Amino acid sequence: MALFDPNDIPEILERRGLLYGYLAVSAVVGVAVAYLVGWRWLFPVLSGALIYPVFFMCIVAGESRLALGTMLLWCVLMSVLVIGATLLFPQRSQQVILSGGKYVQQEMTPWIAGEVAKEGDIRLFLPDHLLHFAVFVILSLVSGGLFSLVMGAYLLNYMNYYVGWLIGHAAHPWWAVVIGWSPWSVLRVVGYILVAIGLSDIPVSRLFHRPVDRRVIKCYAVTGCSLAVLDIICKSLLAPVWASLLREVLGGRV
Repeated sequence: MALFDPNDIPEILERRGLLYGYLAVSAVVGVAVAYLVGWRWLFPVLSGALIYPVFFMCIVAGESRLALGTMLLWCVLMSVLVIGATLLFPQRSQQVILSGGKYVQQEMTPWIAGEVAKEGDIRLFLPDHLLHFAVFVILSLVSGGLFSLVMGAYLLNYMNYYVGWLIGHAAHPWWAVVIGWSPWSVLRVVGYILVAIGLSDIPVSRLFHRPVDRRVIKCYAVTGCSLAVLDIICKSLLAPVWASLLREVLGGRV
């Protein structure tokens, strides 16, 4: 008897209540275990590993829209949990979230203060954007999305740490909630998810000896790449304006 039968996947995915329940539980477990254990690398690895079965089943079943919806929902759940944990346990969050403190201190704080910083200068942030995107593409292709989800969790976590820090230090916390996530960062998250869906279909199709769905690659991967480009354009244009808004939200506390 086979341990894994792809024919069972559509029936599993039809149970949306259980599916969404698993998403919520996996997000909570990932955050709770990471904060209890305290290993920085454990957080993104565990988070990516826990959510991957849902992603994998969606790709195998050809449910690209469901893959997009579940991954976006998971991002929202993780954002709420990590931002909340950062507000409640700021010191523990700095210890647990890989690159969180460094990101705030070396990139975001100088940028908000109006200094020359990577976040506000395309000459400084473009190399990092291109490198991250190239690595993400390669990870999607070689792992069927598993390693790219781990990388995505890592990037998402330190962004959410920054938002939690911003809210905790803001003179106007509710405004910080509204504008903490910049529009270009949202574009980047959605773009990365689309790329992962489109490119992960290639190794998964080879695994099950079926034709690659070129429609999925064109629709999702190309759209994801377009959003990644739009992310760069929006960031280069809006970063100075956004920094001034954040200075007002912080009330001079930078």
